[in-house]
Formats: sequence, structure tokens, C-alpha cells
Amino acid sequence: MVAGSLYIIFWVLYAQKLSNLRIQIKRISTIKYIKHDFLYSLQSIAISSILITFLFAAYSKDKTQIYSSSSSYPYLYTIISVFIVLFIDDTFFYWSHRLMHHPKLFKYTHKAHHYSIDPSPFTSLAFQPIETLLENFVGIILPFILPIHWNVILIWQFISFTNNFIAHLGYEVYTAFWIKLPFLKLKTTSTHHNMHHRYFNGNYALYFTWWDRLMGTEIKEYESSFLDVHKRN
Repeated sequence: MVAGSLYIIFWVLYAQKLSNLRIQIKRISTIKYIKHDFLYSLQSIAISSILITFLFAAYSKDKTQIYSSSSSYPYLYTIISVFIVLFIDDTFFYWSHRLMHHPKLFKYTHKAHHYSIDPSPFTSLAFQPIETLLENFVGIILPFILPIHWNVILIWQFISFTNNFIAHLGYEVYTAFWIKLPFLKLKTTSTHHNMHHRYFNGNYALYFTWWDRLMGTEIKEYESSFLDVHKRN
């Protein structure tokens, strides 16, 4: 529903008005690509739903570290834990993402997601079964290891969900000054992940750019490409 709504808004109804915000000027994705991503999304949603059901069942039997009482842990810990889970999720994603690009693994793990060189909102959840398991790994395993408040889980999943759709939107929604400020430029933009689909290698990050920067895998033209979109606008 979310992918469909974003697709209708950005790719259909306001496609002409928002054309200057298109990251890839020439639109490549056609109905063939949309159909492919949609069908793979249904598969990944089904697998994710089973995993989430397992997590809820474990929680109902008090087998997880999830807590709902504000008195269980200090408020400071609850706040800090938001950043802890984002860091762990971001780190696991970066390295598992790079691993899936290994020539011997790519076909079985990540090929379907890269079918769309010009990603659309439907690409956001278009994963093969193994990749779906990896995408959900931290979200399912971490609650068994680390004490996490329910509100932290909700915040974490909202950020993850929103970030994923923005990354595959095909339009740059972050303002021009985003990469000019030292703190903000650590956050990935729509262009950052779009370039990963376009060039295949590089820009493996999820939320933050630091792993790409530290490991030298950020595409050199990233910042200039980001600014080029806004120059057109």
C-alpha cells in the first residue's frame, strides 16, 4: 500500500512536476520491472510476516528481552538504545550487503533486488528468500539479546521502513544543504542508494555513510551527483 501510494504520487500523478528531482533523468523502469519487483515483494512480505509472528510468539511467552514498563530500565538507557540498535543494524547491513555482492553468492541472494537499475518504491521490498532472512536478521535476533523497549522497536522499524522507501524512491527528497553539513552528510540520501543500483558496486550503506567512507566503497561522484539533481531543480 505504501509503495503503491508513493509510486502513484511520484511516478504517475506528479511525475512531470517533480521531474527535476528525478535522480536518473532518463526513466528506465517500465511495467516489466514494476511487476517483477511487486511479485518479489509479496514473497518477502510473506517470509517477514512469519518471522515477526515468531517474534511475537516468543515475546508472549516471555522469551525475549523486550520490555514495556518504563521502570524496567533507566530512561537514559532507553534513549541510547535507539542509537545502539541503529548502529548494529547499519553495520550488519553494510557487511552482509557487501557479502551478497560476492560473485558466488550474488545470484542466490541479491540478483532479484538489482533487477531494477532505476529503482522504484516497489523495489524497496523486492528480495529473494535468503536476502529477506538477512534483512530481518537483526530485527528478529537482537530482541533476544539486548533489552529493548517496545517504543524503541517501533521507532527503529519506522526509521527503517521510511529510509528504505526513500532510498528506492527514484527522486531526491533531501534538500541541497544536506551534504554540506558535517553531521547531516553522515546520513544516506536517495541519491546515495540510487547510485548503488545504477553502478552496482559501491554505496552499500543503509542509514549512515561512515562504513562506505571508512572502507573506501563510497562512489566518488556521489556528492557531485547529489548536487547535480538540485542544480536542475
